[in-house]
Amino acid sequence: MPDDQNVIPFEVVNEPLERLKGRVLKGTKSRPWTTTRDVTEMSLLSAYGDYKACRYLLKDDSQLKFPGQAELIGRATLELIFNFVFIIQDEENRAEWYMKAAYRDLRKFEQMHCEQYADNPDFADWLSLVKEEVKNKENALGISSAEKSNPSKIPFWPIPNQMVRDRGQQNPHNLPPKVLDLFQYLIKWMYGEYSQNAHCNLFGLKGRYLPAVRQTQKIPAAAENYFGFAVSMGVYREILFLLMLLSEAIGHFHFQGLEQDARYCWGLLKDLWLETRELWDLRYDSLLS
Repeated sequence: MPDDQNVIPFEVVNEPLERLKGRVLKGTKSRPWTTTRDVTEMSLLSAYGDYKACRYLLKDDSQLKFPGQAELIGRATLELIFNFVFIIQDEENRAEWYMKAAYRDLRKFEQMHCEQYADNPDFADWLSLVKEEVKNKENALGISSAEKSNPSKIPFWPIPNQMVRDRGQQNPHNLPPKVLDLFQYLIKWMYGEYSQNAHCNLFGLKGRYLPAVRQTQKIPAAAENYFGFAVSMGVYREILFLLMLLSEAIGHFHFQGLEQDARYCWGLLKDLWLETRELWDLRYDSLLS
């Protein structure tokens, strides 16, 4: 866990990070169309939206901050990293799998609503929209007749733990050693921690109920220190996660000239927080070389 005395130099980090985000998105959009390009753009924009949302929840000029709620966003951003890195190890097959797995979920959504509300005239327009979306996805993704008639033929998209170990099998998707090391690190030190919050574990709830308590009463010094640490951690982690995703896109697509810009951003963080240094040494120093 990072040292709670470290302070995020937000003004120093934000400008180069924003500039890097814009240049990576521009480079992504300039590439010939592929499903991977779509996934990359959606992932980057989603991560940037998460970053902006956490900044709002944790902004300095607000007396009411929400670090526990920011953690829930952080968990979603972390899953973007898992998904993107997983896809680009075999992008020709996994980008299609990612999209088709979403189609499978959409068909389940359609089935549930049709079974429940097909005879309700108030839902007629809504169900028509859902069916239209299903048709659009079938055309866009080239869904086969067999997949249309039985969407369960499309495998579920794996959650992060299943990317590393599934049904007792270690590394079932043959991830390269450095990617496997990265995923194991993220699961051990970040994803598990955030999952406690998402699953309403008592420890994970602490950052979610403290904002309301602080509005009505003075909390003990130890709790106040924890709260301040959680706020700083929330800002830092979203900066880190966005930078990780940008770095993965730069490393994979070989955007010329952006490696040094990303290394500069890493340099602003890696000596402040131990886990940033560990991630830098584990993957990003070599990826951005």
